[in-house]
Amino acid sequence: MKKPYRMFALATLTLALSGCAVTSKPIEHGQSEARAREDLQRMFAEQPPLQGPLTLHEAMARAVKYNLEARLKVMEAALAQRQFDLSRFDMLPRASFSGGYAGRSNISASSSESIRTGTQSLEPSTSQDRDRGVADLTLVWNLLDFGVSYVTAQQQADQALIVEERRRKVVHTILQDVRSAYWRAQAAERLLQRIDQLMARVAQARADSQNMLAARVGDPVQALAYQRSLIEATRQLEEQRRALSLAKTELAALINLPLEHQFQLAPAADYEIPRLEVDFARLEERALSRRPELREQDYQSRISAAETRKAMLRLLPGLEFSAGGHYDSNSFLVNQSWADYGVKVTWNLFQVLAAPASIEAARAGEEVAAARRQAMSMAVLAQLYVARANYQEALRQFDTSRELAALDGQIAEQLRNRHSAQSIGEMELIQSELNNLQAMLRNDLSYAELRKAHAQLFVSAGADLLPESLPDAELATLAAALGLPPGPITPLLELREEIEQRVGGSGGIVRLNPKVDDLPEKIREVRLESGLDAHKYGIYWCFAFSTDIDQLVKELHASRKMVEKYSQMAAQNRISHEENSCLQDEKNAVLNRQNQLRDKFTEAMEKGTDRAMNFVSSIL
Repeated sequence: MKKPYRMFALATLTLALSGCAVTSKPIEHGQSEARAREDLQRMFAEQPPLQGPLTLHEAMARAVKYNLEARLKVMEAALAQRQFDLSRFDMLPRASFSGGYAGRSNISASSSESIRTGTQSLEPSTSQDRDRGVADLTLVWNLLDFGVSYVTAQQQADQALIVEERRRKVVHTILQDVRSAYWRAQAAERLLQRIDQLMARVAQARADSQNMLAARVGDPVQALAYQRSLIEATRQLEEQRRALSLAKTELAALINLPLEHQFQLAPAADYEIPRLEVDFARLEERALSRRPELREQDYQSRISAAETRKAMLRLLPGLEFSAGGHYDSNSFLVNQSWADYGVKVTWNLFQVLAAPASIEAARAGEEVAAARRQAMSMAVLAQLYVARANYQEALRQFDTSRELAALDGQIAEQLRNRHSAQSIGEMELIQSELNNLQAMLRNDLSYAELRKAHAQLFVSAGADLLPESLPDAELATLAAALGLPPGPITPLLELREEIEQRVGGSGGIVRLNPKVDDLPEKIREVRLESGLDAHKYGIYWCFAFSTDIDQLVKELHASRKMVEKYSQMAAQNRISHEENSCLQDEKNAVLNRQNQLRDKFTEAMEKGTDRAMNFVSSIL
């Protein structure tokens, strides 16, 4: 019997020593190259190629769907949701199963000794087989652990929502970067060819000037000064060309196109100036309620509050329920299989001593979260005001650069005419065209900065360009959601059929009585009107307005005016994408206030009396 045990001990020792001899092995270059090829293939897989020139909306849609950082955030959101789903299983009872084989090298025997005389009272005996099979199935459920796990699952759910807000933030940043890179790429397509042509002419002018200087024609100082100005102009053109040439590369990286892929941009219309025609106070409210960073802090506050509840729950005693089934092949047992169950209370008394410190620490965490949220609120408001200032400054700079470009264009045209008439030389014409090109370049870049500053204002307010839900995630659907629908936009006031479907009828006129002294006279007029045969089927009811109704009417009127204003702008194609998003939010606000006003009217009407005033639901 000793030899098998020695062999077993030797094998165990050999395995232990071999485990200590493990060394790290570097990854071979071939594996890294294979991984790189696989990554390159997967990075650009499952995305359709470009069909025709790239529009801004399609670029933004591709960035939302295919940008690698956006994909990562989507995966992180999915992972957080799965972690939340997994955390719910912690609330279930613990069920464990064990089974196996047990044996001894000798018999498990015992004897008894008298505690009085110290002599052996029973001869050695056994009640257990040397080899036996055992199995156990136990189920344990602790009520305290269930409560703590429930709160932890709520925290995990908030963590998933935090990841979603971070995804919103990344989408905001990516769309803003795409918009900036797109407009700079537009400037590059418009001006790069002219820059190259002018650089070639400058190079030729430098060569001609050097030849004239070598031939000692003209004043050498003027020739050298002119060459210096040409070199300085060439340096500026090279810098601008480098900045413009990288715009397409940056845009391709943002929309996850292969960097060597050549693509064309859709021709843009003339410089459409985005105007800021929105109530800035509403932007402030929206920023404080919709910015992803502040919503993340809201969820962090809930997590901190849940941590306080967990600290208080751990102070309670735990009530544990247990049940199980067991099997033992021991032949000496009368019952080789049996079930047991029980209930017990457990309480960590030292946890009670640490209770005040635990609760204070949790509450301190809540206060820190609240202070962090307030500090971030101030930072968000500052960003909003800075964004407005940047927009106003960008608008002024664009107006200035546009005027300067127009003047330089007129000067260049006049000098071309003079050059055609041989009134001026080639050098003066090149200098004027160089100034004109630089002015056009500054104009295009300032326009790109204006578009970026205008969009940044709405990004700072937490405006989402995409709705919360879409029928699918196709590129065409995303592009349509990011831009205005094709065709002219019908103002809301002209959608009669939609209004009738929503309010349940064509509506009429609501009688309002702003005065008090003429109320009896108005009531008499209405009573006489209600008695006419033409109005015998009309419903007349008198009720009093409340302050809530007055306030809701004011808010509803303001919202409808806002919708009417932006609908008219949209009908004239003078609305930006961000303002269109705010228009949709304002329409939703109108519907919400209509529902609230309907409820308040119903409550007020239930307290009224009949045959006094004709109320028609056209306002709703």
